[in-house]
Amino acid sequence: MKTTTLSIAISLALLGGNAIVAVEANEAASLITTTEIVKKGKPEKPPKADKPVKPPKADKPVKPPKKDKKPNKKLIKLGINPDEIPNFDRDDVEALTEKQIAAFGEDEFAALPPEAIVWLTPKQLKKAKKKALKGLKKAHIVEMPPMLFVGFTAEILGGLDEEVIQVITEEQLVEIPDETAEELPEEDAADVLANLNTDMLIGIELEGDTSKKAKKIRKFLPPGWIIGKGNMLMRPAMAVIALPILVLPEHSTASWKIRSVVDLRAGFGIGGSTGEGDNTALEDINDLVDDVGFSVEQNPDDGILQVTNEAIDLELAFMPDPDGMQQAPEGTPPGISINDKDQYVLTLEDGEQLPINPAPANPDGLVEILPEGSEVEVGENAETRITIVEEETTSEEDALTQVIMSAFEPMINPPSEEANVEPGVYIDGEEGVDEKMTVVYDDGSSQNASPTIQSPDQFEEVASDFEGVQDVTLKVDGTINVTLESQVDVELIPVFEVTPYDSEDESTAEDDTTVTDDSATEVTEEEADATIEFNPDGTLTFVNEEGDAQDVYIGEITATPVDEPVAEEPEVEVPEVEVPEVEVPEVEVPEVEAPEEVVAESTSTE
Repeated sequence: MKTTTLSIAISLALLGGNAIVAVEANEAASLITTTEIVKKGKPEKPPKADKPVKPPKADKPVKPPKKDKKPNKKLIKLGINPDEIPNFDRDDVEALTEKQIAAFGEDEFAALPPEAIVWLTPKQLKKAKKKALKGLKKAHIVEMPPMLFVGFTAEILGGLDEEVIQVITEEQLVEIPDETAEELPEEDAADVLANLNTDMLIGIELEGDTSKKAKKIRKFLPPGWIIGKGNMLMRPAMAVIALPILVLPEHSTASWKIRSVVDLRAGFGIGGSTGEGDNTALEDINDLVDDVGFSVEQNPDDGILQVTNEAIDLELAFMPDPDGMQQAPEGTPPGISINDKDQYVLTLEDGEQLPINPAPANPDGLVEILPEGSEVEVGENAETRITIVEEETTSEEDALTQVIMSAFEPMINPPSEEANVEPGVYIDGEEGVDEKMTVVYDDGSSQNASPTIQSPDQFEEVASDFEGVQDVTLKVDGTINVTLESQVDVELIPVFEVTPYDSEDESTAEDDTTVTDDSATEVTEEEADATIEFNPDGTLTFVNEEGDAQDVYIGEITATPVDEPVAEEPEVEVPEVEVPEVEVPEVEVPEVEAPEEVVAESTSTE
């Protein structure tokens, strides 16, 4: 696909209560569409006799490989073939220049052999990008010598996954510079404190301990935070809250995964401590919802919250939002509320606020109803990416796939004999208007879902950078609310399907030049940024950093309600004026003799 830079002018105005959207563009890309694999239309009840028999699970074919990732052209230009990184040894690592390390992406760090990473130096590591360090795995940290942690900056430490933080040893921790701990943003510091290796906390009270380890841990405390009894944390109002990340068991299949699910079976103290006599987060949640007849369990195999109410035969599925937890304002009563994202927010007895997102009830069961080789990935915000491989495909090269981004509704519809529908994924409705998906599981239960945006963090960042945009809110139903500075709210509605996007033009295509002497040639190529393009038909196309495209429709446009404060008349203070006492002179009035009263006789005439 070839495109040129779009020249766009967007005008939003309210005339007589009607919103007008003008979109001008001199060129826009058309999307590549794939063969439809998902069943279109509402699920219909097939005759029972015609229901196909599913093949036994033992007959599953080998899953075809994922599509090839785009090569790291910047690294190639610097003389490194990314395909060779899994074979790196000591000589290869020691020879890496600072510019080559800076060009490493997440995939390159993930591919680096753990036994080779020990030869990195602090000077080299300091050049790594925060986003790229997400590729470091637990095996890398286990192999790292403590002295390498001397080179850890706040950028590096904040780039590590929470699961990786959990394996940092005491010997490694104490080598992290004090200024690194003190410079960590509150969100990153909260993650470090919550995910500290619990082995290093056994038998010590950090509140007054004078060991090198305890002193280092206290350096991570953001301003206003206090360590209390039992290594509990006391946070000021509106402070970020973190819980340990749930380490999921190794699955027999890699066909589904979930990112960053917090472990509600832990407490809110350091390393997930529950302190002396304090509850876990899950126990506090059950205390909160018990009065209204609900109970909450967290599935240790996938982290999904199973919320049930037996009295009314209701079953719901949620995931905690790891980025939205915070300490409530002082005086906030315990209870359940709804925020601007339409998330349910649980305010616990001690003021911890936990937002939850609707989620697929059974990721493993979702994979089971898809064609062989399909995959499911549940993101941090419960956005669910479903990659479906065509059933009849026998050749890996000719494999057709369909990628769907979905936001599940929390309610699990129980099986019904009257709706004996074949398990599968069904999509119905009009794009940008009322498009919906129904997932029917093997046991006959089902869940509904709406389209949602891929890479939500990337979308929010790009959309917020547009001139005139005041706020971007991604809601749990998949819609997006954009508030403009002109006091207009714009609703955006994504489509389900995500497609490959090729942004290269012949005039800008990269050559195969390899640069081995980076002192002689400066590499100017930047990493691919996520973009939002405007199409002549009034839709938008969001392309994430990985090169996946998704169409977005403009929905309802309304005036932003403004609460105008009632102007109070200013209270004018009248100053007290001291009036001087004036002495009035006494004046003698002369006595005057009054004249005799003259009475006039009145005469009458006829």
